Amino acid sequence: SVAVVQAVIPETLVVPAERRDPVLMVAVRPVTPKMTREIAARLGIRGLAFVPLNELPAGSAHASVGRCTDSSCLVAAWVPKSPGGFVRAELLPSVIIMAIVAALLMAFVALRFSTLFAALQQSEALNRHLAKHDRLTGLMNRSGFDDMLAAALLRANTHPFTLVYADLDEFKEVNDRHGHAAGDAVLVAMAERFRNRAGPKGTVARLGGDEFAVILGDCSEAEARSLTAGLIADAQTPVAFNGQMLVVGGSAGIAFAPRHGQTARQLLLAADEALYLAKRRGRNRFETADDM
Repeated sequence: SVAVVQAVIPETLVVPAERRDPVLMVAVRPVTPKMTREIAARLGIRGLAFVPLNELPAGSAHASVGRCTDSSCLVAAWVPKSPGGFVRAELLPSVIIMAIVAALLMAFVALRFSTLFAALQQSEALNRHLAKHDRLTGLMNRSGFDDMLAAALLRANTHPFTLVYADLDEFKEVNDRHGHAAGDAVLVAMAERFRNRAGPKGTVARLGGDEFAVILGDCSEAEARSLTAGLIADAQTPVAFNGQMLVVGGSAGIAFAPRHGQTARQLLLAADEALYLAKRRGRNRFETADDM
């Protein structure tokens, strides 16, 4: 049974003499099997019973129901629910759902990360390309050309090469007369022609304005002269633009490495002087550093 003892306290501090003896109210409620089952169900345990401390079942848990320390005192005893069974019965569905959600979230994050990483790689590759290439023509720019020339010079003693320095004749007149769009069309057309002319033997760069440079490897000096003559012919071929034929020309100077220079400065100066010699001699032609 459960016994509850309460002291009856008067509402007023003025207590008559006949009421000063303590008054106690005792309520007793039997603990029935049904009540025990209801308590166990609410607590989520099983096998709840009130037994003497010295009669505890093996493997049971207990709690004292009073301050009695004697081994014969009653305690509340029960059998703990199996953690594994509890997890399986109560938590496993939630755990599975959380695992699925976590897996989907990780898959989403991985997909987004891989997409972002691919975009970053593409952006980085594009930036590296733009840093070394001309935006208008797609040819190598001055920075890219300087790197390639430096690399070629390091091997010049064992792998001689040719540097062709060229610019377009009458290009300023086309720009002034027909506008910058026409000038851009000429530059794009010339870049494509020069690239095709050089083919696998050379690398073409636009150094700025209407100035171009070609590094030719694995070809003889005679082949270099022939290829440069082809560049001059390409420059003289008219370019179609808005129903008009734009006509320019080209001059070029040739320097052979390492004969005409073992540094970039020496080689570029030799090719540049040969270019201006070609212009002084009538344009639409090429000269070599040997002709100086």
